[in-house]
Amino acid sequence: MLVVVVAWSRGVVGVVMGKEGLGKEREYNFKEIAQQEARIEKYKAEGRDEYDVRKQYEVLEECKMMVPNTQQRLEEEHKKLTDMVVCQTARRLAHRAPCRRAAPPLTLPFNRTPT
Repeated sequence: MLVVVVAWSRGVVGVVMGKEGLGKEREYNFKEIAQQEARIEKYKAEGRDEYDVRKQYEVLEECKMMVPNTQQRLEEEHKKLTDMVVCQTARRLAHRAPCRRAAPPLTLPFNRTPT
């Protein structure tokens, strides 16, 4: 479990929890695809049975199906972190708002008739 703590000078403002190593998992998926493609080429070069080669293609397709899933989870965790930071920033700015209240607008009697 990965825990990301976002903090400013006045203390911790939020925690986002996500699956550990999604980026590493995605890189592993790409590495596994490359290894599987190399294995298929090796099987073809060795003249292995057609059944073995087809099975390796099936394994390759399963490896490729994992990439979008991992990418989606990575994007979801990124969105959670981004939303949390935006929300915490808005809260901090809201707490400062009372200190920066504008003075009421001046009203001058422009429509006064001369006497």
